[in-house]
Amino acid sequence: MAQVRGRLLSLGFTDQEIEKAVATAEAAGLLDDEIFTKIWVEDQLLHHPLSRRAIGQELADKGIDKGTADAALEKLYPAEKRRNLRWAWRKHDLQGMNRSIDPSECNEQSRF
Repeated sequence: MAQVRGRLLSLGFTDQEIEKAVATAEAAGLLDDEIFTKIWVEDQLLHHPLSRRAIGQELADKGIDKGTADAALEKLYPAEKRRNLRWAWRKHDLQGMNRSIDPSECNEQSRF
């Protein structure tokens, strides 16, 4: 929501107009930081993979509070790491190379 407020302010809207617009959009379900964060993190992991810390910083730069960002990263990053490790292990295995990644590393406690 911080980005929306900033954009409206840069377009010359008053604080009162901005608050009314944001409240209306929130009531209609059009502004939701949790949904935005989930979708944005998933998109970043798919198209622009960065470290967990880098994505967390980008979310902070977008005005997403740390709690919301941490919740999304905690939920999405471990599964993504396991998926990437499995892909890399299969790729190496299919190429007949020595396995440099132990499949046992693909567990629930894995973190970046």
